[in-house]
Amino acid sequence: MSNLNPDFSLSVQKAKNHQDELRTIYKSIISLVNDLRSRSKIHMNQISDLEDGLSLGMKDQPADELNKKNNIEQLSEDINQFNSNITTTIKRFEDEFDLILDSYEQAILAFTAKEGELSSLLRLRKEMIYLEYLLRKFKSKITALQQMNNVLFSFSNELRQVKDRYKNNLSNVSSSITIACEKSYKVIEKIQSIS
Repeated sequence: MSNLNPDFSLSVQKAKNHQDELRTIYKSIISLVNDLRSRSKIHMNQISDLEDGLSLGMKDQPADELNKKNNIEQLSEDINQFNSNITTTIKRFEDEFDLILDSYEQAILAFTAKEGELSSLLRLRKEMIYLEYLLRKFKSKITALQQMNNVLFSFSNELRQVKDRYKNNLSNVSSSITIACEKSYKVIEKIQSIS
């Protein structure tokens, strides 16, 4: 990279650094969502089993009710934890994503077609395409979680207490991801027009 324009090289390096930080934030959001998703699936299966009469054997009924109650309590705790952590985490995600986009924009502006710059820019484009793919995949996971928990909220009074804030937070996460995808696409298009 020694032949590259110093401003271009600095912008590319900043983009990579911000991507590393975004990866860390993304993993923490994924972890929060996966924990909720797992707990929600367990609870959905319990409800399904009870409705189908599969768990209504005389011997198992008290144990099933206890498991169901414990799972509802744990799901409620998970939702409260999600609610308390997601606002700051999604704000960090948005800020870091904007820093990545700024670095990409700076690299595009500093592009002088020196040897190696186009290759670096195309690598950034490839990374942005992959990031956009991950975001779209994650958004579909959020949508599935929203649908699953809509059903759960109708079955449990304990969960109704956390429902509004939770739905609002999931909606905010989904909106942030949609905006990030749209911004990604614009940067990808800019890089494509250069190459």
